[in-house]
Amino acid sequence: PPAPLHLAPHPTPVPASVAMTTAFRFGYARVGASVLFLHDASDLPIDATRVCRALGWLRGLYFSVVATLTSWAAVRLYAFPRYLVVGALFDTNMNRTFDYVGAQGLALMYGMYAVPLMALTALHYYWFAYLLGKAIQQLGLRRKAD
Repeated sequence: PPAPLHLAPHPTPVPASVAMTTAFRFGYARVGASVLFLHDASDLPIDATRVCRALGWLRGLYFSVVATLTSWAAVRLYAFPRYLVVGALFDTNMNRTFDYVGAQGLALMYGMYAVPLMALTALHYYWFAYLLGKAIQQLGLRRKAD
């Protein structure tokens, strides 16, 4: 049997925490709650992968790896940038909410709000490529060189 699949933990808590904190602080609780919800929802298959690996259940492991890759592609690579990041960047009304801080303060607040969301999106693509490569390597789907 192939070696058990090990998916490394992903380093998204820092940008996710910054994005959620700034969203809550600047009055955009829907963005912070959405970041939290989408990350928790797409982490469930990773948790299933860890459980199947610990139990030595290969069939469940293969299924959970496919579920992990599918959920990451659907939630973190499509839904997160398409609906959450684009909506947060272009459908914002920070200039009406925080008109008392001036243009420089507003630019700083917008940067603190937008940069972590964009960094998080870049990390999602990086870690999906890593997870896909790890799954291919560990499941034995890569061709061996002669």
